[in-house]
Amino acid sequence: MEMSPAFAAFLNLGEWSVTAGVAPVPDEIKEQVASNAGVLTVSATGSCKSSS
Repeated sequence: MEMSPAFAAFLNLGEWSVTAGVAPVPDEIKEQVASNAGVLTVSATGSCKSSS
């Protein structure tokens, strides 16, 4: 399976920030991730506030 080198998306809304990305599994961890060809990472940061 052919994969592109990497792809990431960024979203900002008010105080929230979300980053999602995909990339091929790095050679140095291939033994730890079985037969998976790629990795998905997601990060979200923000502030939760009371609605009242």
